Amino acid sequence: MKKTIKIAMIASVVFALTAFLFLQGQEATRLVVVARQDIPTGTIISGEMLGTEQIPASSTLAVGMASTKGEVVGMVTTMGRATGDLIPLAAVGRERKRLQEGNGLITISLPVPETAKITDGDIVDIIVFDRTGEPLLLEGFVVVSVTTDGREAHLVLEAATDSLL
Repeated sequence: MKKTIKIAMIASVVFALTAFLFLQGQEATRLVVVARQDIPTGTIISGEMLGTEQIPASSTLAVGMASTKGEVVGMVTTMGRATGDLIPLAAVGRERKRLQEGNGLITISLPVPETAKITDGDIVDIIVFDRTGEPLLLEGFVVVSVTTDGREAHLVLEAATDSLL
């Protein structure tokens, strides 16, 4: 064979080997949301406050992080974030309103099937029985939150404190 063909073949093998080794070293990445500015606790998040970055998908940092701005825009920070911080989904929540003057909260637990269609913001009435067995209707409780542990649902309700006494 001619000398130039041998050199070309050796060069192509070296190039192919280099490309193979380079591609072997490449790692899959995942898009995560980061803070472009300091975001104090209690701030409603806007799109301008956020950016995105690629991090290795195998990184433990990727677990539980927001992957799109849409997941967190409009939410409220429950933990402050510094510029460049990743935004974990656990660090944001819905905006909480303050209790109205003269209102209080109570929590009641019910079997899950009875609460299947109750959601935050619903208004519910409660029938309670006193020691004499007489029913008492308490009206106008606003559902603040509903959580479930599998068997029971726990409702946090807001109502006027005079109706709770």
